[in-house]
Amino acid sequence: MLERFLYRMGYAAKLRANDDVVSAARAFAVALSQRDDDALEQQLTARSENEMPLAHERTRRQELQQQLMVRSDKERLLVQELEKQLAARIDNEKLLAQERARSQELARELAAWVDIEKLMAQERARSLELVAARRVFEQAAVRGSALALFLLAETYDPAMLSAWGILRRRGNLTKAQELYARANASGIHEASKLGPVEAGPPSTRVGASSAGGAVVT
Repeated sequence: MLERFLYRMGYAAKLRANDDVVSAARAFAVALSQRDDDALEQQLTARSENEMPLAHERTRRQELQQQLMVRSDKERLLVQELEKQLAARIDNEKLLAQERARSQELARELAAWVDIEKLMAQERARSLELVAARRVFEQAAVRGSALALFLLAETYDPAMLSAWGILRRRGNLTKAQELYARANASGIHEASKLGPVEAGPPSTRVGASSAGGAVVT
């Protein structure tokens, strides 16, 4: 009985020893697990702390990219608006140049028309002077003036009319020859040499200056 009792006591001691070992092992395992958990938590905390600046930097970079995109869009719109304004300005300058050229052309046409009006006015004045001169010469010829016959002949002479710048009246060659002949018969012998049948420009005639002075004032 005693041996059996001692055997049981020894077995119980062994069991208790084994339990202590198991408990110690469990405690050691728990301690290791706790240490690993703490280390892992520390790693995660450090990683989170490291990732926070990265996330902030990533957010900041995205914001900068958006700002750059908005700025680029604004700059693009500004460039387009400037291009439109430049194109409109070029069109306006073209229109102004065309209008200026048209105004200059109208000014030239107006100046030419004024010149034509002046020439027509001068022509009318010379024609009126010619008519008046013919009346004076006719009256003097009726009174027997041979010089008046000669000067009257020049007023019908087409060459003389052209020399005096009277273009609207063509003259009367037949009547001029008749009057030159009468002036020659009345003693103006130059009439036979200065009649319209003679060659040469009217400006070389002796009677041209005298008749011209009588007709054109």
